[in-house]
Amino acid sequence: MKSLDYLKKIRKDNCCVCGGKAEPHHMKEIGMGRNRQLERAEHFTALAMCRGHHSELHTIGLVSFQVKYNINLWREVAYQLVEVLWESQNGSE
Repeated sequence: MKSLDYLKKIRKDNCCVCGGKAEPHHMKEIGMGRNRQLERAEHFTALAMCRGHHSELHTIGLVSFQVKYNINLWREVAYQLVEVLWESQNGSE
C-alpha cells in the first residue's frame, strides 16, 4: 500500500479519542514546508483525530495528552496500521 492511499483511509476514519470527524495527525512530524502530497514513510505514522483533539495535542504536548485521555497514541497508530494492511490484503469485514 502506498502512503498516500493510507492517508486517504485515515481521512475516512473517526477520531481515535472521541469518534468525531477526523483528519490525519502525523506522530512522526513531516515538518513545515515539506510537501505532504509526496509518498512519505511519515504518512504511515498518521492516525485519525478530530480538529479539536488534534489542536489540543499540539497545544499541551504528547505526554500530557496521553495522560489526560488515558490513551497511547503510538499503540493506536500500530493498531490502525495493522487494520488497514489486513483489510488491503483480505478485504474489509
